[in-house]
Amino acid sequence: MLIISSFHRVIAVYENNDNKPGGLSKKFRLDPQAGDLVSRLKAPSVPPEVTEVLPLGRDSLRIGWTMDRRAFVAKDSVEGYFIYFREAAGSWNKITIMGSTSHSHIIDGLKSGTEYEIKIRAFNLAGTSPVSRTARQGTEPDAQFVSISANETRKSNETDVEPLDNQNAPLVDGQV
Repeated sequence: MLIISSFHRVIAVYENNDNKPGGLSKKFRLDPQAGDLVSRLKAPSVPPEVTEVLPLGRDSLRIGWTMDRRAFVAKDSVEGYFIYFREAAGSWNKITIMGSTSHSHIIDGLKSGTEYEIKIRAFNLAGTSPVSRTARQGTEPDAQFVSISANETRKSNETDVEPLDNQNAPLVDGQV
């Protein structure tokens, strides 16, 4: 019996120039009797469902999604997800999430007070799923600060806030 062993490194070039090398994949054995694994594998047939897009402050959004159980049958397995996001009418950015068990991700470094569009695709070695519906959500706007001088009276939560007459008075026995 002749056993041939070889090592291969595959580098893919994507149309969006996302050509970053990843970690090492699991070792596997090609069995000529079993046929080609890739030809038996099918791309995920159902899209992920976006379940939440929540603002986490001025520059972050938390994305949540689910995947229909039909996508996890042996020939239709999910290996990860592509999250696409953009400002309304801007160009799409892509984040790759490896693993089928991840169902949320935080996108940070966004512009405050800006609406974003988000969509997701599942993928495996054979291809990608249909794209999810597009969700829209904005980040929180910058906080608006009001300057109040020491001698002004302002109403805050329906309680009058009066200026202190003795701001520079020394503390006496712990009293202000």
